[in-house]
Amino acid sequence: MLLGFDRSSMNGFRTRFWERMCGFQSALYLLLVFDLLMLIVALLTVPFVSPDSAAGVLIRIDIALFGIVLIPLVGILYGCRRRNDVSF
Repeated sequence: MLLGFDRSSMNGFRTRFWERMCGFQSALYLLLVFDLLMLIVALLTVPFVSPDSAAGVLIRIDIALFGIVLIPLVGILYGCRRRNDVSF
C-alpha cells in the first residue's frame, strides 16, 4: 500500500484514464497537427524577427509553449496506440 492507495485502485484509475484519453484520440490527433503547424510557423519566422524586440521574445515563448504541449500529446497518443495494439 503506497500513500493509502492499494494497487487495485491505482490499476482501476490507470484503466479509466487511458480509456478516457483514447476516447479523445481523434481530437488529440487534430491538436497534434495544429501544434506541429504552429511550431513550424514559429520556427520559420525566427530569422525574420530581431531577437531583442518584443516579437522576438514572443516567438521564443511560443516555441517553448508549443514544444511543451507537443511532448505530453505525443506521449498520450503513443500510449493509446500501444494500448490498442496490445488489446485484442
